[in-house]
Amino acid sequence: MAALWRRIGSAGLPLRRGFCMAAATSVPFDTYLFAQNLKSKGFTSKEADAILTVTRAAVGEMNTTRVSLFTPKTDHLELKTDLSQKVLRSTMNFGASPSSIPCISPRAVEIAHRHMREVIERDFSNLKNDIRMTEKLDLDKVRTELAKVEREFLLQKKTDEETLNSLHIANEKLEKRILQYTVAFSGTFCLVLARVAAFF
Repeated sequence: MAALWRRIGSAGLPLRRGFCMAAATSVPFDTYLFAQNLKSKGFTSKEADAILTVTRAAVGEMNTTRVSLFTPKTDHLELKTDLSQKVLRSTMNFGASPSSIPCISPRAVEIAHRHMREVIERDFSNLKNDIRMTEKLDLDKVRTELAKVEREFLLQKKTDEETLNSLHIANEKLEKRILQYTVAFSGTFCLVLARVAAFF
């Protein structure tokens, strides 16, 4: 590899490996690999360098143009709304009635009303979509909360059942012990009575 770089330097070719990146969203371009591919196809070092320079400039210009032509959806919707409002204002004067404006024909007023209705319908449709999206998000949030509460309830129920089972076992042990004490006390009492009766 070092011999290759020495050979390129001795030929006077200012070839550097790099990436042509015009912006964060640009396409990476490996100049060294491109030059090596040209040389493997039979181009000389000078021809490969010239083609590389032109191609690198074209890729940079393409990336710059692509970035400048990119428009976010929000900007597009805002521009569309502004354009619709300007068209509506240019078609109809909102400050006066159609009868007081002699230059506006009934046809223009009809077009303006139709355009206004389309704008309102589109805004209403966007509002309905926003409300549906908000309702869906709220419903998903409620479902998540319900699932969480249900899991906590099942966990608490399991814990309560385990506690109740432990209490039942402890109660059975206590009842058995009380029964043993009662039987032992009864036997001892009967034995004492028998001894007392033997004296009389």
